[in-house]
Amino acid sequence: MNELERKINWLKEEKLTGISFFMTAGYPDMKTFSDTVRELDRRSLADFIEVGVPFSDPLADGPVIQNSSREAIKQGASLGNIFEAVRKIKKDTALPMVMMSYLNPLTSGAGLEKNLKCAADSGFSAVIIPDLPAGESAEIEKTVKKPGLGHVFLAAPSTPDERIREISLKSSPFLYYVSSYGVTGARRSLDSKLASRLERVRKLSRVPVYCGFGISTPAQAALLKKSLDGIIIGSAFIDKLKTRHFKAPLKFAISINKSLGRM
Repeated sequence: MNELERKINWLKEEKLTGISFFMTAGYPDMKTFSDTVRELDRRSLADFIEVGVPFSDPLADGPVIQNSSREAIKQGASLGNIFEAVRKIKKDTALPMVMMSYLNPLTSGAGLEKNLKCAADSGFSAVIIPDLPAGESAEIEKTVKKPGLGHVFLAAPSTPDERIREISLKSSPFLYYVSSYGVTGARRSLDSKLASRLERVRKLSRVPVYCGFGISTPAQAALLKKSLDGIIIGSAFIDKLKTRHFKAPLKFAISINKSLGRM
């Protein structure tokens, strides 16, 4: 097991709700990105970080993450310097890192196999490829596993029960459940049926279920606490990074931890 698998399993055994924050690599700049990850780890405010590779056409992302991608690209963020930044971060922290990238950036440049090996070598534990559904390409799934990376797949409200079972057999070390239809983005309220859907998905899945897309307040996190294994917060966290300092995002992270009884 790699460090992410160990962390996910430990959280499950301890009956703790896992917490992850999504951050676009290089936003608002690479230094702030790196410093914030280190501070989250130093203060034990996250169990792992989902690191988004900036992309010019992020189909699953809403305005906040789209903007963060544009800004990071303007500043020269690329797979190469993202790998380098993560490599440096991992020298200071054992906080697991999950790479979220669309397929296009991963297949460009050096090619898929080499890019995934570089991801593993730099310190990533797993990869999420939102535009690659489970079972779409056995060859790509095999290539992801080759350097020892976990492969996290997504399920959505429209996913039938049998398909959820199928996805969970391929997804490791957790299944990513999308809370609502549409793209990422903070939402004022969550679907009233989300908690019951999550409970159903957990019964169907052979791996822990983490939920993202839309969870944006401590109250929302607390509401879902008993229905999932962990939460992933992206847009609401990234919005706090606009100040180019980790003070605001850390304050937000503390409020999420408190809402889940982690502090």
